[in-house]
Order: sequence, then structure tokens, then C-alpha cells
Amino acid sequence: MTQPLDPTKARPAWDVEWQAGWVTACTFLGAPTRLAAGNQDGLILVWDLPQETPAPAAPDQPLAKGEAPQPLLPVRLLKGHTNVVSALALAADARWLISTSYDHSVRIWDWNASTSGTEKVKLFAKRNRTDPEPEPVEVPVLAESLVLEGHTEWIRALSLNADRTRLLTADDCGLVILWSLPDGKELRRLQLPAGAQDIALSPDAALMAASEFNGFVPSRDDPARHHSLVRIRDLSSGEVTHDLSPEIPARKGAAQAQKSRGLAFSPDGKTLAVGRSGWIVEFGAIALFDAGTGKKLREMKGHEQGVSRLGFTPDGKFIVSAGNDTTIKFWDPEDGAEVATLGTPRGGQTKDQIFACDVAPDNSRVCGADMAGLVRVWQLG
Repeated sequence: MTQPLDPTKARPAWDVEWQAGWVTACTFLGAPTRLAAGNQDGLILVWDLPQETPAPAAPDQPLAKGEAPQPLLPVRLLKGHTNVVSALALAADARWLISTSYDHSVRIWDWNASTSGTEKVKLFAKRNRTDPEPEPVEVPVLAESLVLEGHTEWIRALSLNADRTRLLTADDCGLVILWSLPDGKELRRLQLPAGAQDIALSPDAALMAASEFNGFVPSRDDPARHHSLVRIRDLSSGEVTHDLSPEIPARKGAAQAQKSRGLAFSPDGKTLAVGRSGWIVEFGAIALFDAGTGKKLREMKGHEQGVSRLGFTPDGKFIVSAGNDTTIKFWDPEDGAEVATLGTPRGGQTKDQIFACDVAPDNSRVCGADMAGLVRVWQLG
């Protein structure tokens, strides 16, 4: 049952530790009690979260010795990727998990499939230098059911249509592929003039938006060669319907590394949200565009540094963004107001850059995965 989403009442619920490396992707698996995350080593772990949320600790009353909660341990290890897991998403049937990776592959995992043995995974880091090395945790292993091949470079992003039967993936050479789900059949491919930093598929799968970039051209001095643009295209023809780049401030020289990152269509397909990435202070603006006309509607500023991921909640009432400033923010797309901030910039509830975030299907929880090996889960309302 879906509840009204009230981000102003969010409170930290669980810290899921995976400190062997950067946690680069996270998603809820069809329910607020099942969480998946991927890391820089190409591994994916799944945890079962408790149904009941722990009572919040009083800020002025630290836990007594021996009262610290037991860490949550994973119930599955999804092993198959050999490089960074860049994104995770769920197909229409919650049985199927989709993952993309820098190993050039798209993989589909069947949650109902049987596991094959166990493997030890390092989850925890030493609290103090003099502490003994924490023991790895033994986790049941699940192999992928299907590997989709077609890309030859890093796949940085994926996007699904409204009914989650169409999957769009894009890589560093600008190859975009549309697949059907869950069978993984290739339906269409499109070649962009430069690599794709991020992509978004419209709810009806008719349009796509891409943040195109060319890392080898350092400035806009030669427009014929340079690409750091955001464009909306007709997916069937590949033709550009709107170039949004003139409405996104130019970034020269060294700042050119600050590309647009975070693209998402609203559930009704009428609005496209575009975030700006990077580490420069005040670079985390989010622009909203009319997807039909390409007109810029408004700009939302609040992240102290760039945006790493963003998306609309299923009801379209909020935009959720994750930032390099270690916060997750909720925005009202109607007026651009910042509704709530989860975490504190640099040194707050999360430790480092947040690579990904997701809202549970019933609006009860939100998760964020950070660079320091932590997945934090907040209870909403």
C-alpha cells in the first residue's frame, strides 16, 4: 500500500555497511524491506531490511555500552560483473533486477532463481587502527540469468519507461540501445556524436534525453568538435527535437569537466529535469524544461556541489536528487522550492559523495549510496 510521501518527516533508520569500496548504485527491490546495492568492484549485494523501523535515539543520549544495533548482513551476492556497477533498476515484474557496468555489459538477475554455493565478502572496515581486521561475511551467490551484449565501452547509465518493459542504455562512445524486458531483446540502436554521461527515456518510450560529452576537447572554443550538451531526441528517428544546451551555462577550460549529470522525465512525460555535476561550489543547480517545447521552466539551487543522480517520485510530486555535497534533497517541481534535505553537507549523516538514491515503491523509505562504503536508509513519515 502506497502512503503519502512526506520528506519533511524523514529520519535515519539504518546504515548498511559495505566498506570494501565505493558503493555506486542502489535500489529497492519492489518492497521497502529489500535493498540492493552495487559497488566499484562489480559486486551486487541484497539485504532484507526489518519491517519495523528502529526508534530514533535521543540526540543527547548516546547508546550505552553493548546497546549498539547489530549490523545488517546481506542475503544474496549477485556476482558476474567485472567492473564498476553503474546503475540498478527493477523491471515490471519485481522478480527481475537490471544492472549496467563499466565492463560493457547489461545483466538481468532472476530473484527467484536458486543460489549456487556461498562466497565470503568483506563488508566492514576497522574502527581503529589497532583493531583486528573484521572477518568477511559468507553470503549465498546468485548468478545472472541473462547477459545483454552490444556495448563496447563503459555503460554509465540506464533508464526505463513507465511500465518498465523498455530499457535504454548508453555508453562512453555514444552508443544507445533500446531493449525489451525481461527477455533482453535488442529493439533499436542509435549513435550519438559523443559519449553519454547520462540518459533518460520518456514514459512512453518515444523520446530520449542525453547528456553528451567529449572529454578530449577542453573548451567550447571549437563548437564543431566540442560536445557537452543536453539534447532531447525522437527515439525512432534519432533526430534532435530540442537542444537544451543554450539554457545551461557554458563551462570553459578546467571547469569543462563539470558535465550535466542527472536526467529524468516526469511520470507524465511533460517535464525533463537536468542536473549539473562536478565539485565546484554552487554547481549543483537543477533545471526543469518543458519536454514538448524545450522551454526552460525554472532552476532550482540548493546543493553546494554537483548533482550525481536525480529522479521524480512515482506520483510526480517531488524530485529527489543526490549530490556530491553528501546530501539528498527533495524538491517541488511546481514552484522549484526545496522541500527537505537529508544529511548535512560534508561531514553529516553520510560520509562522502552520494552516487545514487532511490525511493521505495510505497513511498515509505529512501536510500542513498555513498563513496565511503555506506548505504543509508531513511524512514519517510
